Amino acid sequence: MPPPWVLLDSCVYFVDGEEFAGGASNAAAAIGKSSGKLSLEELTAALKPDPAVADPPEVTSLSMVRHLPKDLMQGMKSGTVSSTDKGLVVIYTGHTRSGRYLVYDASSSSLSAIPQLDPPIRLPGLSIIKCLGTSAAILRLRHGVDAAYVLAEIVTAFGPGLPNADLYLWWSSSTAKQWMRTSVRLPLPAELCGPTSFFHIDMAFAFGDSCVCWADLAAGVLICDLFAPQDPKFSFVPLPQECCSYTPEKVRLALETKEFRSMGCVCGDIKFVAFVGYGEGVPKEEVVLKTWTLSPDFKEWKEGPGVLVGDLWESETNEPCAQHERRWDHLHFSERYRVC
Repeated sequence: MPPPWVLLDSCVYFVDGEEFAGGASNAAAAIGKSSGKLSLEELTAALKPDPAVADPPEVTSLSMVRHLPKDLMQGMKSGTVSSTDKGLVVIYTGHTRSGRYLVYDASSSSLSAIPQLDPPIRLPGLSIIKCLGTSAAILRLRHGVDAAYVLAEIVTAFGPGLPNADLYLWWSSSTAKQWMRTSVRLPLPAELCGPTSFFHIDMAFAFGDSCVCWADLAAGVLICDLFAPQDPKFSFVPLPQECCSYTPEKVRLALETKEFRSMGCVCGDIKFVAFVGYGEGVPKEEVVLKTWTLSPDFKEWKEGPGVLVGDLWESETNEPCAQHERRWDHLHFSERYRVC
């Protein structure tokens, strides 16, 4: 019986099927003569999800077995998990962050493809869409058509830029089969709209039956209620004061926040967890692991009990790590792992 939840490696590897193990000549014989550009549906049909499920704390991996040679896959050579919800996994694939999307449904082992975003203005040879990070969020719909979901993506433009943005929604149950775009003005602090610091999405996740969240682990979380009475409603909640820092891009690159912070929906609440003191010259054993829970009205963070990293290393429940050298990679929040 599969576990009720897993830790999922966010790297999705595309591997050759058995019919291509003999090289390019065997591959050509397998697919016959093909000189035209394949459609997105044909490319997706040539992929078979191959999950390797493991009980936590072991890490589950997801591979895509391709039944076409990789030179016909139009850049679909690997993928990155952006978010998950109730057995759904949305994966970026292609040359750019706002490229194609694959949605894997673990409950049915099915795979579907979603085309890249359609920008409001087309300029030959010039991209006007500016991605904000790992920003594709998926929400499984609790009512209506079985297995229905909505995919939400938020981007801005190179001009005028934040706080102006575009919210793109893809409804799997819609017969239109196209992105729905809405221009929005995000409720972001001026400090996160440039010119030195910008809101950057480190992770995306679903919350409840109607919300998706985009978290900047150096600043705060942007929450969008997709089913608000009128238009989608946005709220921005800064991080707890001791963790909030509007960081210039050059500093953000020097210290990867996803290594020591994380956020997500746990038992119906939005929770934020951080190693306080990490990267600040504090001895490793004196770094404190702290958690906060966001209030239901999104007004304040309630701090939970903290624990010293030194005590974690000494804990009997951490015995598997005690068999190895005590290193941060046994405890830190790697960007590779997602809960599904």
